[in-house]
Amino acid sequence: MVRVAPQDVTPTVEFVGRVDAVQRAELRARVTGFLDEQRFTDGARVEAGDVLFVIEQAPFAAEVQQAEANLEAARAEYENAAVQLARAEELVQNNNIPRATVDERRAAARMAQAAIAQAEARLTQARITYSYTEITTPIDGRVGRAAVKVGNLVSPESGVLATVVQQDPVYVTFNVAERQVLAFRRDREQRGEAWGEARIELQLRLSDGTIYEHDGTLDFADVQVNPTTDTLTLRGTVPNPD
Repeated sequence: MVRVAPQDVTPTVEFVGRVDAVQRAELRARVTGFLDEQRFTDGARVEAGDVLFVIEQAPFAAEVQQAEANLEAARAEYENAAVQLARAEELVQNNNIPRATVDERRAAARMAQAAIAQAEARLTQARITYSYTEITTPIDGRVGRAAVKVGNLVSPESGVLATVVQQDPVYVTFNVAERQVLAFRRDREQRGEAWGEARIELQLRLSDGTIYEHDGTLDFADVQVNPTTDTLTLRGTVPNPD
C-alpha cells in the first residue's frame, strides 16, 4: 500500500545565464611618466585604497616645491604691500603724499592678495597632480595581470594598466521570455502576492552539471522587454566567498 499525502511543491524553471562581477575597476594613469613600481602580484587580492602602481614622483614633487615657494613669495609681496599701504594712509593724513599714491598702494595690496589666491590654487593643483603618481584601487577584489611593466612610459593614453574585479558577491544575469514573466505574475497575483514583493531564490547549475553550494536571490528586472528577442533581462545576486 502506498500512502499519499499532500505537500508543498516549489515550481522551478531553468535558464541559461552568465556570471558577472558586481564591481569592476579599470586602473589607468592620469599623468605621464615612467612606471617606477608595481606593488602587487598578478592575481592577488587587494583592498580599496591599496597603492598598486607608482609613477616616477620626482618631477611632480619638484612642481609641488616650486608652487610652495611661489606661494611664500606671494605672501611676502602682500606683506610688503600692506606695510606700504599702512604707511601711505598715515602720511596722507598730514598731506605729506597725494591721495592718488594711497589709491595706488591700496590697489597694489589687493593685487598682491589676489596673487596669493592664485598661488594657493596652483599649489593645490600641483598636489593633486602629485597624488596621481600613486594609482590605487577603489574597490576590494582580485587584481588581474599588469598590462605594463616597470620602466615603461605610461600616460592617460596608455589604456588600462590592470583591472580589479570584486568577487563576492557576484551577479547572475539571464533572459526570460515575456510570456513566462506574465505567467509568473499571474501565478503570484492568484496567491495574493505582489510582483515587486516576491522573493525568488536562484540555484546555480555549473557548466559541469554540479549544483553550486550557495543559493542567490533575484534582485532586478529590466524596465523594458527586448523587442528583438521578446525577452526580459533578470538579475540575481549570489554569494561567492570562495
